[in-house]
Amino acid sequence: MVTPEFKANLLERVDIVSLISAHVELKPRGSNYVGLCPFHNEKTASFSVNSSRQFYYCFGCGSKGDAIQFLMDYFSLGFVDALKELCQKAGVHYPEEQSIRNRTPESKRQHQVQSDHKKLLLAAARFYRCRLALDSVAVSYLKKRGISGEVAAKFHIGYAGDSWNNLKEVVNDYENNSDLLLVGLVKTSESGNKVFDRFRNRIIFPIFNKNGEVIAFGGRTIVDDSNVPKYLNSPETGLFVKSKELYGYFDAQRFIAKSQLVIVVEGYFDVISMHQAGFKNTVGTLGTALSSSHFLQLERISREIIFMFDGDSAGKRAGWRAAQVVLANLSKQDLLVSFIFLPQNKDPDTFIKEKGNEALANLLKSGVPLSTMILETICSSGRLSSVEGKSSAIAELKNLFKSMSGGIFKRQLMQAAGQHLSCSVREFGDTSDSPERHLEKENHKVFLKRKSELVASPEIQMLKVLVRDPENLKSVLSEDREWFMKEYSIILTWIQENGFIGDNQSGGDKYSNEFEQDQRMSKEMTQLVKKVLKIDPVLDNILKTEGTLKKEFDFLFVTLKIQHLETKAKNLTANSEVEFSDIHEIRREILSLKNAQLK
Repeated sequence: MVTPEFKANLLERVDIVSLISAHVELKPRGSNYVGLCPFHNEKTASFSVNSSRQFYYCFGCGSKGDAIQFLMDYFSLGFVDALKELCQKAGVHYPEEQSIRNRTPESKRQHQVQSDHKKLLLAAARFYRCRLALDSVAVSYLKKRGISGEVAAKFHIGYAGDSWNNLKEVVNDYENNSDLLLVGLVKTSESGNKVFDRFRNRIIFPIFNKNGEVIAFGGRTIVDDSNVPKYLNSPETGLFVKSKELYGYFDAQRFIAKSQLVIVVEGYFDVISMHQAGFKNTVGTLGTALSSSHFLQLERISREIIFMFDGDSAGKRAGWRAAQVVLANLSKQDLLVSFIFLPQNKDPDTFIKEKGNEALANLLKSGVPLSTMILETICSSGRLSSVEGKSSAIAELKNLFKSMSGGIFKRQLMQAAGQHLSCSVREFGDTSDSPERHLEKENHKVFLKRKSELVASPEIQMLKVLVRDPENLKSVLSEDREWFMKEYSIILTWIQENGFIGDNQSGGDKYSNEFEQDQRMSKEMTQLVKKVLKIDPVLDNILKTEGTLKKEFDFLFVTLKIQHLETKAKNLTANSEVEFSDIHEIRREILSLKNAQLK
């Protein structure tokens, strides 16, 4: 168990400036270090690291935290994984390991076995990588595939020679080393008398887990031979389960977290070519079908997922299976999912080489939305031309809806399916989450705002900004005034007419005599204004040093607009006459605004 004392002691051992400067170029400025923020795009450095406080803060996007938080945000790690990573850097044993003496003998043995296996796999990866540089045929093959030396090094690509026992150079007692068999590096003959390497005469792709540890390998033959499989993966082991791992995830995760978009392809070379072309938020499914574990892993760190498949019948089948996995596991209601099917006989690797990066970027914008994929697949015109076909389509959709959890997307998809099939959503059986039932539930809900929540709300933060810097109110367009801060319109009107509410613009808890004497103001409004006028060290300091709160206003304005659009989408969902495409457009606008906040 991690205690607060352990966390505090760990942070004291770590120099946050050294930690962050390994990933961000920092320059000294006064008592701080500054650089370009790694969490949003900017041209002027607004990312500040304070060594004495062991804390970082971005004045552009608001990202802040200690060394643990930085690792969580930068590498998209969970708290425990970030803590373990920091322990490793600081040379401190994680509490879990400190308590190993309290474990059972079997538990201790398993822990040691895993550690030994990881070391063995790492040694094999280094061996294969060294062998690549020594084999001209393998190097020539990669060059023909268009893979640069820099990218090959980034993905730690290696080569396994044609010998039956290359790994004899890595381990002692090759024939009797049971660990080689357990991690999948060797196989035994049918008689069981001989041991030989699993990977021979193949380009080697090390497979890393999300923490950057080698857990398995993939291999591709460099000479096509119908007697052996073109691609070969390690077998599943105690460290490697194919349905839980994504190729390229370790390198892609911070780019996914930053862009909130992930591109999913199938093969090793597809991932590598995409990264080389600049699409570094790409991962691969190791040549296997998308699993629930894959999808949930990607849903957690992104707002949009684009699946890219070959355009042949096998690719279409893989796309359909992926769509079913998404439907059965979708929980984020604002997640955008789309599918791209490449031209016949093309995969991402060959498409980039023939058409170029710009063509691929344009293709990524033309994906088929998940809802369209479902409806066009099941409700094809040929199928709906007969009563039997229509009935089977309803039955298939009924099963799909049964696998889905409730939410806005399910309700909208049911409604759209009903329109396609000219039937009531009740035909799909489950009406507990139908638009009509949802409206009934909403009509019985009463939403109350507690004062403690109100104080921390974006509306109150916006009032704090406007009473200090009223000029920002002029930038609100007329079409936005219909929704912008409607609950506080009387205060905004006063600011428009008179400017500053307070006695001065630098803060304080006193409002002007004119405001106090205005009969339009209720007692609640005057009390609220008194609260927002109180000294706010952050806002008052920014205003003092920069002379404006424009950045803070813009960020809060986008936040409030997102809230407005989410409420609008929610209300439209309950309206059976609204087109699904209208909701989809609002969701796209919300995603665009959220991405704008990151930038």
